[in-house]
Amino acid sequence: MSETELTDAQIAELVAGLFVPWKIEGCYERLKTAGDRAVPFLVSALEDPRIPATAFISPGLLNSNSPYYLISDLLENSRSADAAAPFVEYVNGPDPRFRQDGALRLGAIGLETCIEPMKRILTGDDRDLRGYVLMGIERALTSGRATPEFIGAIRPCLVDLLKVPDRFGQYPAPGLLVRIDAQYATRTLLSPDHLSLDNPGLRYVIAALNDAGSPIPHASLLPLIDQLEPLAGEYRRSSELNEALLAYARNPDGNAEARLRGLLKPPDEGAETEAARAWLRPPLEQVQTGAARALAALNGLEDFDRELIRIEIDEGAGALSGAERNFRMASMYYWEVMNDGLWQYLECYAAQDHGAILDALRAIGAPKTAQVLETAGNVFGPEGPPSDPVKCAEMVRSFSDAQAEIISNLNQNSLIPDDENIEMLLYLYAAEHKDEFRACASRPS
Repeated sequence: MSETELTDAQIAELVAGLFVPWKIEGCYERLKTAGDRAVPFLVSALEDPRIPATAFISPGLLNSNSPYYLISDLLENSRSADAAAPFVEYVNGPDPRFRQDGALRLGAIGLETCIEPMKRILTGDDRDLRGYVLMGIERALTSGRATPEFIGAIRPCLVDLLKVPDRFGQYPAPGLLVRIDAQYATRTLLSPDHLSLDNPGLRYVIAALNDAGSPIPHASLLPLIDQLEPLAGEYRRSSELNEALLAYARNPDGNAEARLRGLLKPPDEGAETEAARAWLRPPLEQVQTGAARALAALNGLEDFDRELIRIEIDEGAGALSGAERNFRMASMYYWEVMNDGLWQYLECYAAQDHGAILDALRAIGAPKTAQVLETAGNVFGPEGPPSDPVKCAEMVRSFSDAQAEIISNLNQNSLIPDDENIEMLLYLYAAEHKDEFRACASRPS
């Protein structure tokens, strides 16, 4: 039904239907067609006493089926100047949950009527509300709702927030500034004040420049890498170094490959005690991974893992080359066991791809990890898991105590041996087989 076919009475009836469980979905979909004409009815509906009682799921999570959520969503997407009014009231109200969501919606609506209340939050001391406004601004930019006037008003606020963390301890302002005006953001972010170890948001500044495709001049980048390398045993510094290495791969000199490969050394080198090695290993493994990712980028491969998933979904696994399939199989196994362990893997994936995953792990240079997985597969017998995934899952659920103990023991020990950094090995494998990654995106020019 089009907008012209809905009378005011019908719109009012549809809004009332948002409070009736079995009518919600149909009314919500039809109200999407009403455009600005529905806004006064939606705003009035937010005064209904049933709104607060159903808006949130304890301990404050929004109820996505509640009238409040659906009405707020319709207002956010209405592109009406009047849609901001109720959220201005919410951010000034006593309930912190409504204050947070109100701030989010003001940023997400992206119209002139949001500017003044939004600027008060962005320039104020409430870090919590500021974080929600910034999340909303990202939504407005992604949806294309943000007007030029809105963007012009928030740009100076974002510049003032480049070194200010949000409620999660992150620094979203550099990335948002790039999305608004990449050229202006590049000039701003390349200043020595922002490309400095003294900047707590340094990683986000470099990442924003990388996202903008803006090369960092060697005169700034190489001394920064020199300063970060000795500090890479700290998580923050290793993250900053990784972004700097990617920037280096995008704007390399003749020493880039040798320098990146020099960072692939084992993470326990230079540590005098086992305790020191254990403490250093995670952040230095992160540097290994970052250096390998940069080597892949140096060889024209960036964000290719997402591209492989797209090809596999759209065209099937048969469309992948042998090297691409090895990358996908080893990567899939790694993230599965890191998230859920062997039990989940055996019930969901082993029957379909077990043999291919073993081959892939060996191909990327992870024979010890492959041996752990092969030991798990041998619990089914010398031929490993059955080829039928349903039968495989049934067998797992009927394991004997002895079989279950083997899997549990493997789970409790390291499924990924300490000297096999799978993420690093994956990126190195891609870099070394770049010619076989024919369907993947090249480094941006």
